[in-house]
Amino acid sequence: MNDNVIKVENLVKYFDGRCVLDGINLRVPRGCIYGLLGRNGAGKTTIIRILLGTEPATRGKTFLLDTESTNLSPGIRGRIGCVAEGHNLIQNYSVSRLIKLCKDLSLQWNDESFDHLMETFRLPRDRRVKDLSMGMRAQLNLALAMAIDPDLLILDEV
Repeated sequence: MNDNVIKVENLVKYFDGRCVLDGINLRVPRGCIYGLLGRNGAGKTTIIRILLGTEPATRGKTFLLDTESTNLSPGIRGRIGCVAEGHNLIQNYSVSRLIKLCKDLSLQWNDESFDHLMETFRLPRDRRVKDLSMGMRAQLNLALAMAIDPDLLILDEV
């Protein structure tokens, strides 16, 4: 297995004829914490979307856990925890119903770690997600991402 959990090679992205990413190269070694810093609109979220395979690159290649981003299998995706900007959780679900859904869909789940985070964050399980503050939704999203004991954790504007 490669020592880089993230690899970006000559990444280029155009939106409507405008270049937003121009020849980005990046390596993130296993065990590192790496931050993308920049102004709004600089392309940070676009890089994350391309890495996760939800947005196509114009040119270049990206890899997560030694797998090209365009070919991420469910098994590889199950090893990646992600907290997206906006914390887009199912708003009409109760917290406990959302937890059950995420747990049922996960390849692995660490109850002890998840329950510890829920207790630390003092998150209610009986309220609807839409009734949580933005900060509480961020904490819930982080707890859900951490519950799978990810090999890679990607956080976007947490």
